[in-house]
Amino acid sequence: MNEASGQSREWEAFSHLLVRYTPAIRNYLARRTRSPSEADDLTQEVLARVLKRAESGPIDNVEGYLFQAAANLLRESGRRNTLRNAAQVIEIQPELLEGEDAQTPERILMGRDAVRRVKAALNELPERTRAIFILSRFEDMKGAEIARRLGISASAVEKHMMRALAHLRSCAQ
Repeated sequence: MNEASGQSREWEAFSHLLVRYTPAIRNYLARRTRSPSEADDLTQEVLARVLKRAESGPIDNVEGYLFQAAANLLRESGRRNTLRNAAQVIEIQPELLEGEDAQTPERILMGRDAVRRVKAALNELPERTRAIFILSRFEDMKGAEIARRLGISASAVEKHMMRALAHLRSCAQ
């Protein structure tokens, strides 16, 4: 009975901390996202992750854990957005989708032209940015792996990827 009331008090104190820090987490996320609704969604996800983690035992530094969870979630969200945007880099022309299996001379020529344009755009990138893009997209390496391999920070890898994708998007237009 005494143990149950102790756990109840711990949860009460923990929930008080969550209520206390939720506005700060939301503001932190709102400053780093594009929309208030995205910040709300991310805040809810942070709280859900922290509550799930708290079930396995006490968290020594709740404030630090909350903000680290928020930062991690922002990185994950950024990666998802980068991947989503990368899919939009090269627009597929509707006429290419008709008769998908048909290897007509026109389709072959259009494909070669698209590959040539992508290669040319990649060659316009600074060497390090191009290398990071190739390691990420063609070698399927994760950002952390690339950072370790090149001796740079993970955020530097993300910035190079954003530059590369922006350049490819501008060349595709």
